[in-house]
Amino acid sequence: MSDYIVIFEHTAITGGFYKTRVRTDYRNKAEFEAMYKEYPELKVHMEGISEDEAERQLYSVPMICHYTAAVEELFEDPNIELDWERMEWVFTNANFAAEHSAARAHKLGLKAELNRDLIDHLAMLKRGDSKKAKLMKAVIDAYNTERDEVNPTLLQHNLLINFIDIIC
Repeated sequence: MSDYIVIFEHTAITGGFYKTRVRTDYRNKAEFEAMYKEYPELKVHMEGISEDEAERQLYSVPMICHYTAAVEELFEDPNIELDWERMEWVFTNANFAAEHSAARAHKLGLKAELNRDLIDHLAMLKRGDSKKAKLMKAVIDAYNTERDEVNPTLLQHNLLINFIDIIC
């Protein structure tokens, strides 16, 4: 257990990682201030919060963010070729994270923090004709903003169609 909990949130410049959050524990505020270095990719979302509040902040991230982060992960290293097995593995992990997060959010009575800023960011992510933009579109088009759900059947279909388009 930590005495000083900080939640960091990825900023818009991180592309598909936008709005995903990371928890870091420090012994105290002085340790946080001594170790903290500002980066444009991460901002301090909340600091000095309780375990319960940290959990609420981590599980109120919209489901779509797990999937856009998966697409971003696929393209982090330009030297790694995109293939179906790797894509399937990354999206299996995203499914697990999203389902776990949704179950915890439901148990805690949380609603996803979906706002105009995120909606605009999602629209920007799927623009263009790059491989990444095509997969972002596949993911985002399977997302229901009203219910904060990704349709798994539609997602699988969209990914397959776009993957075939990318490799051909």
